[in-house]
Amino acid sequence: MNRNILTFADEQVNDRIKSIKHILKDIKTMIDWHRISKILSKTDYRNINYYGRDCYSPLVMFNILLIQRMYGYSDREMENQMLFNNLYMWFCGLSFDSPTPDHVTIHRWRERFIEFGIFQEVFDDFHSQLLAKGYILKDATIVDASLIRSAARPRNKTIIEVETITEDGVEKQKVAIESETSVDPDAKWTFKNKEWEYGYKDHQAVNSDGIILGVFTTPANVHDGTMLPDIIETIKPPKKSKVYADKAYDSTKNRNILHKNKLKDGLMRKKIKNQPLDKKHIKFNKSISKIRFVVERTYGTLKRMYNLGRSKYIGLNKTHNWCLFGAFVFNLVRARNLPRDRFALI
Repeated sequence: MNRNILTFADEQVNDRIKSIKHILKDIKTMIDWHRISKILSKTDYRNINYYGRDCYSPLVMFNILLIQRMYGYSDREMENQMLFNNLYMWFCGLSFDSPTPDHVTIHRWRERFIEFGIFQEVFDDFHSQLLAKGYILKDATIVDASLIRSAARPRNKTIIEVETITEDGVEKQKVAIESETSVDPDAKWTFKNKEWEYGYKDHQAVNSDGIILGVFTTPANVHDGTMLPDIIETIKPPKKSKVYADKAYDSTKNRNILHKNKLKDGLMRKKIKNQPLDKKHIKFNKSISKIRFVVERTYGTLKRMYNLGRSKYIGLNKTHNWCLFGAFVFNLVRARNLPRDRFALI
């Protein structure tokens, strides 16, 4: 039985939508949805009778989750939006006669997509689509990390082991502080801006336009600089392109990684203990800062518009997928706002 037959009312709504400008209309044309549907097909259980309550197209549910991530709705708020928002129903391909999913179904589909690694595959595929059209400039790779607070609050007091970052490297030491255990055991403590924070780190690589090339999520106690080899291996910047990063990434190991991969060194220099930074390196650092603002702007938008400052979910895997989906939505919006002469619609 076809549960999504267009009615006369749907035709009228579609005619009205044709006359308006909206980001969701642009997104409809920016993505090759046929390719996305192929990725989602592995989660399609409509032919299995005991999944009757979830009898929705995976593409419909993905689009619902996309809208939810874009506008920051809770599952219950998204359920209500799908009952009356004509634009959202049009974007998801639902008619007025179609049943809409409740908040439990929305939650269940998110879990299913995480289980099948859908968010990573869709992120990578959209990146490939933009790259194939010559839309992503690969002139530079800018790397940084940002703290994400855990969704859970710690409870019981304990003593933790932390890493103290010095000019000479990393020193481990036990610090007797009043910390607390948490229902989110994957999260870890870190000391930032003279305060102890409990959560994760979102490591990202972006290009000169701010398009996110890769997302890596770790516990908060993982030092930024240790992630550069993994980022380089995954992103695979073009040879002779430049990799930019702040002082946290400055190490002999990281510079050797760049040299080995035939990449130009854009790592800011940190001073040696008890020695001032020479004028050459001060000037070099200032030149790097003028380029690194791009990744800081990206993080600013993610925190302001997509609530990246604190995770909504418990656990490293769910937090990573939440960050990843946010990066996917960010790329959609960012690509739409770049000069149109550099983008042929897919």
